[in-house]
Amino acid sequence: MKQDQTLRGNVEPLEVQSEKIRYGAPDGPRHKRRGKYDGRSPLNYPGHEAVAQYLAAPKSLREFRSDMDLAKHFQVTRMTIYRWKNDVDVMQRAYWLSMRNQMAGDLVARREWPQIMEKAVEMAKRGDVHAMKFCESRAWAEDLRVEQSQLSASVSIEDLLGTGEGDGAEELQDDNRQAEGGDR
Repeated sequence: MKQDQTLRGNVEPLEVQSEKIRYGAPDGPRHKRRGKYDGRSPLNYPGHEAVAQYLAAPKSLREFRSDMDLAKHFQVTRMTIYRWKNDVDVMQRAYWLSMRNQMAGDLVARREWPQIMEKAVEMAKRGDVHAMKFCESRAWAEDLRVEQSQLSASVSIEDLLGTGEGDGAEELQDDNRQAEGGDR
């Protein structure tokens, strides 16, 4: 067969088809990575990397709004996007990216924490009950934990069973004896 001739089922000549950019993994058996992949380095295929970034980003910041938009952009089916989402390397990369995004968000919140607390105190002074509770939980966080632990330590078995001294405790013992096989 000549090089410019098309095979049955191929729409384009072989030369043009080989120049296309592949967004997904190549056909055939999967090549194993050397060592364990931890998600730090970008994935080899742009489609896989885009899916990992799509999964890691908050919905409000995503470049693509849905799986269908991703599929149209990469000229694949929705099922292919679904398969890419379930790829172990894609999931590992998405996890690493989401952890990095979370750390960046935490740093921004910590940097702005003094202004956040000033605003919460101002709102609490104006009478906002939720702001008051928030300020209280931040100002006396350790004291509240101690009170809760003392409360849980003072709960007795009678409180849990709803029995007081002599108001059914004997009946409970009689029931236990009957369940064991009667009087011995």
